[in-house]
Amino acid sequence: MLNSAYPSSLKHILFCCLFISSLCNASSQSEYVGSKACASCHDKEFTLWKESHHFQAMQPASSNTVLGDFNNVTFDYAGLQHRFFKNSDKYFVETDNKNGELQQFEVSYVFGFSPLQQYLIAFADGRYQALSICWDARPKSQGGQRWFHLYPDESITHKDPLHWTGYFQNWNSRCASCHSTNLQKNYAQSTNTFTTSYSEINVACEACHGKGAQHIAWAKKPSGTDKAILSLMDRGKWQRNKGEDIAHRVGHARPQQQTETCASCHSLRGELSDSPSAGKPFHDNYQLRMLDTPHYFADGQINEEVYVYGSFIQSKMYQAGVVCSDCHDPHSGKIEAIENTVCLQCHKVGKYQQSSHHKHQVGLAGSYCVNCHMPEKTYMGVDPRRDHSFPIPNPVASQQHNAPNACSHCHQSDSKQDLEEKFIRLFGTSLQNDYLHILSEARKRNPAILNELIAYIQDENNAAIKRATALQELANFPSEPAFKTSMLMLQSEHALLRRAALISLAYVPVSKRNGYVSLLNDTDKSVRMELAPFLAPMPTDRFPDVINDLYGQLIQEYIATEKMRADMPTVQLNLANLYLSLGAPQEAEQTLQQAL
Repeated sequence: MLNSAYPSSLKHILFCCLFISSLCNASSQSEYVGSKACASCHDKEFTLWKESHHFQAMQPASSNTVLGDFNNVTFDYAGLQHRFFKNSDKYFVETDNKNGELQQFEVSYVFGFSPLQQYLIAFADGRYQALSICWDARPKSQGGQRWFHLYPDESITHKDPLHWTGYFQNWNSRCASCHSTNLQKNYAQSTNTFTTSYSEINVACEACHGKGAQHIAWAKKPSGTDKAILSLMDRGKWQRNKGEDIAHRVGHARPQQQTETCASCHSLRGELSDSPSAGKPFHDNYQLRMLDTPHYFADGQINEEVYVYGSFIQSKMYQAGVVCSDCHDPHSGKIEAIENTVCLQCHKVGKYQQSSHHKHQVGLAGSYCVNCHMPEKTYMGVDPRRDHSFPIPNPVASQQHNAPNACSHCHQSDSKQDLEEKFIRLFGTSLQNDYLHILSEARKRNPAILNELIAYIQDENNAAIKRATALQELANFPSEPAFKTSMLMLQSEHALLRRAALISLAYVPVSKRNGYVSLLNDTDKSVRMELAPFLAPMPTDRFPDVINDLYGQLIQEYIATEKMRADMPTVQLNLANLYLSLGAPQEAEQTLQQAL
């Protein structure tokens, strides 16, 4: 039995959710017109896009798209010899299947093109799996033009969760939504199968600008202002007044729409919608990963793959109103200028392009802004990506907290202590990092840090994502000051802070969570989805009818959202916990069986 607060039978709720979703999907598909329809009016943008990684995000396997050597070549890994070959105009790989036996598979699609290319294999249950043996597309002079494995120092066999036939290498769930346009995952839990579809195979115009049917109709017969298509012209105007070293955005606006549109794929996040809408607020479509370990180092620098956005919103650049297109061409994806030129659009040449600033000879690696303020880390074996939090190199932090710093990228023979001493000698400061110090001590549960932790959280000059990450740590300091701070942050304008406040209040007894109900109609779905598990165990017999109605809607929304992601074992666990809280042990048991 579900508890009395549950608004209807579980089967009826789920049927309604799935039925409405199917109607929306059918309507949505017909409103996508395809990128070719845009080309007649937007030829320049269309041409630039065809040069981009977005255009080549995914393509059918053919002689025009396959970069790898399929001329009957072999690659040894984990005690097996894997073979790549062609048969007529089709491409095949002989590799280990889910039982560890060699089997021949046809390559259906190529995935990406530079600096590596992966290959997708189709299965009868609708799954597409990405091979872990990839083609290094870099020039031979850079070590490329070879087959390599994504886990070269391990032995990933069919028994390992990271094997190419397993969940972690599944295209439908792990990759597809960011490599194709209007992706519909269409997972059927009852049969554990997919019928995934998309409007265009790659990242096309409507992936960023939204459905184009109304815009095409307006272009044929213009009348008034067309609001059907999403404009992302968000660069604004920048100027540097006399005596200023750094330009400021005129109006000092901090625009969101362009950056959040890019963030829909360029972020480490959970999806909250089967069909995210272009232009809809990010936190209503997605749940962003905080600056948690091991994804980030304690100072917020990148560690695992986090895809830029979580880094960028930490930065002073973001706080000042910088958007993606200030540095990148939005259609080709290329950097707007070379070397330091892109930075010197806003930063005064006379100050920042000088040895007095960077302490290196102009023209050497240490004089380039990105090498010090956007250090690289290599992912997927051959793919270097830059940190977009624009950190100041800090060898002192490396010494004290084992965080990385850009100096050691070049000065590899120097010890951390040597780098610390050189840095202080050159710059005359130890550059105390308050966030790093406070967060490190908070994660050690040092009670002496509580006042500094609260002060950092409440300081609106600090980046919201850093404040939210610190706020989560209050869960380990149950006390009156911590409780008051968390309750205050429930009213924040930032979705990240409201969500983190809920996490920080985990220690509050179930019977005393009435203060949370103010978020029942929160405008951001990411907050509501954090709220549902917290409220589910509450006795609701004392709730007013209006609160009970909102509560019932929240539970419905949570279950429908998790059902959309039901192919993920962790989501099944979330649902099982919710069912237990609602007094539905049978549904919980079935869900746990599905997770297994």
